[in-house]
Amino acid sequence: MLKNSLVFISIIIGVLFPFGHSYTYLIQYFLMVMLFWAFLEIDFSGNPFNRKQFYLVAANIITPLFWYYIIMPFNSTLALVAFVAALAPTAIASATLVSILNKNIKFTTVYVMISNFAMSIGASFLLPLVVSKSIQISVIDVLLPSLQVVGYPLILALIIDKYLPSFANYMIQRKGNAYFLLIINLYLASSKASHFIVTEYTGPIYFIFFIGIAISIIAFINFAIGKKIGGSDLRLECGQGLGQKNNSFTIWIALTFLSPLAALGPIFYLFFQNTYISYLLHKHRHDIGVRIK
Repeated sequence: MLKNSLVFISIIIGVLFPFGHSYTYLIQYFLMVMLFWAFLEIDFSGNPFNRKQFYLVAANIITPLFWYYIIMPFNSTLALVAFVAALAPTAIASATLVSILNKNIKFTTVYVMISNFAMSIGASFLLPLVVSKSIQISVIDVLLPSLQVVGYPLILALIIDKYLPSFANYMIQRKGNAYFLLIINLYLASSKASHFIVTEYTGPIYFIFFIGIAISIIAFINFAIGKKIGGSDLRLECGQGLGQKNNSFTIWIALTFLSPLAALGPIFYLFFQNTYISYLLHKHRHDIGVRIK
């Protein structure tokens, strides 16, 4: 509960004290460290792949385009914000939650790798399709930085896991520190968005409220679609796979290639996904208590 509270606290501090707006370039590097920790835990023994992992990737590619073209006739800015929020790959922390809930951790850790690698490529092709002509973005502009952000940590993790297993175990034991990098990233992104709204944003404030409503609907539907893909055997794992997003990735995408306003999508998404995760953890603790009694 304390960790989930830190998410909300970091957003509030970023909004009220946006001193981190000049340091958003650090988000990319913190994201790479977080991915490195996640990739260290991948278990390739046996057959780690499952066709449902690729169904989830397909859904992750389709849903951003779906939301963009559904909302576009009404408001192009809101459509782009929704697109960015839905574009995110699965969260690094999804494996931790699946482990706590005693579900299939191997499926989830492997999917973390597949999803983040696939969406780093997918974003490179999808983003140029939806940005306005005033923003010149090519596939290569997005592809190379995205592959670096995901590829370098993956290669380093695989090398260390193979040749320095004791160091890999040492780092895995300290994987909880990655969460605090997420909190820092969220503060930096909130600071940037808050500073942008105060100094540059000229639209109506109620539009921010509409962003929150749209993103909450997207988050709810993502979890529902993921559960549907998972079926009876991987319901929670797939729900988290599509619903629990690596928002640091899309925050970086928004701030690097779009605008601070676009970063509000992932920020709101993180708020709603953590609210849902808090509910899952509370329900899990309650169920354990009932069984003990």
